Amino acid sequence: MLTRILGSLMGTAGSAAIGHEELLKLHLDEGCTIVDVREADEYACGHIPSAINLPLSRFDPAQVPCGGRIVLICQAGGR
Repeated sequence: MLTRILGSLMGTAGSAAIGHEELLKLHLDEGCTIVDVREADEYACGHIPSAINLPLSRFDPAQVPCGGRIVLICQAGGR
């Protein structure tokens, strides 16, 4: 369900994993919004500068900024 919601927000039918290098390119060259879905305490221990914290446990798609590319991140890719 979440994949479908995010897919509709991103204009795609699903989601794709990207690697570190592609994330750097998107962030530095093309610009993107990075949404960190870890819990607030995890985010407070360290996060990507400029990342927005929207914990998955209370995720509201309406809080995801509109326009441009959105990259969701977590600790290990399981969320």
